[in-house]
Amino acid sequence: MADPTGLEAAALLEQIEAARARAAESDRVEPRASAVRYRADEGVVELALTSGLTLAFAPAMLAELGGAGPAELAELGLTPFGDAVTCPPLDVHIHVAGLLADLTGLAAWWQLEAVRRAGRATSDAKARAARVNGQKGGRPRKSAPPRGETLAPQRRQGWMVRERPSHPYGPETQDPAEDTDGES
Repeated sequence: MADPTGLEAAALLEQIEAARARAAESDRVEPRASAVRYRADEGVVELALTSGLTLAFAPAMLAELGGAGPAELAELGLTPFGDAVTCPPLDVHIHVAGLLADLTGLAAWWQLEAVRRAGRATSDAKARAARVNGQKGGRPRKSAPPRGETLAPQRRQGWMVRERPSHPYGPETQDPAEDTDGES
């Protein structure tokens, strides 16, 4: 009888070993839970990780568990690999890494970091766009001039002339050092 996978035994064993190596690496780097329970006396969910860390948090901190009652929370469980918390009555599966990111505020930080890195990314398309914009005159000027300057500066004899702001005390105020009536 022919092998239905079309693989020889040696190739199949090689793929199995590669899959086991990937699983071991995932277990090493991804957070996994070893236990989860709802402590009704304190109103918190307790999550124990394989790293030895134990977290206790209010169910309302997660949108998926926010409206759950004590009877539903009593049925919290884990997936076989410990990578997700499940709540069968609510049909909820919460990935442990995402749960940790939400509880610690790292999810928002990860988003900001991703945006920051994406903004620094260079590509051929960005380079082409920059060249085209440069041929059009570059980045447009700011719409408002600096304080005290007019919107349309005038050119006189090759020099840029800008209006200066009036004296801070106004034109009618005289500097006490400039006494023009000759009395002292």
